[in-house]
Amino acid sequence: MEREERLRALIENDNFMKTFDIDLVQIKQGYVELEVKIKESMLRMGDIVNGGIILGLFDIAGSLTIFTIDGVVNGFTISMNTSFMRSLSGKKVKIVSEAKSHGKSHAFIHMNMYNDENENTAVANGVWGIYR
Repeated sequence: MEREERLRALIENDNFMKTFDIDLVQIKQGYVELEVKIKESMLRMGDIVNGGIILGLFDIAGSLTIFTIDGVVNGFTISMNTSFMRSLSGKKVKIVSEAKSHGKSHAFIHMNMYNDENENTAVANGVWGIYR
């Protein structure tokens, strides 16, 4: 199964992921770029995206990234550290996620989130446990 088909199947069959409008922009070994439409249900007062949603989107991006690594059959988030640089609002959000290193049982993922103006709004680093 091609990487894109695999990721689309994951999104469509995961009860959490399928609640978002996710567009896969670019997919490579250890790399995913996606855009997510910002829905009204994702906003808090002031029309900014809720921080929990941002964390959830980073978790989705990191999870999708591990499934682009050859031989990975499943995985789980071990830890994630997130820094918020500015509030997020607009029509969509772009997330760029890259596996900086991976081995037999772990992958280290770095992610950036961008608003409609392509401003970096948040950054995250995480560790995923992987099964091969």
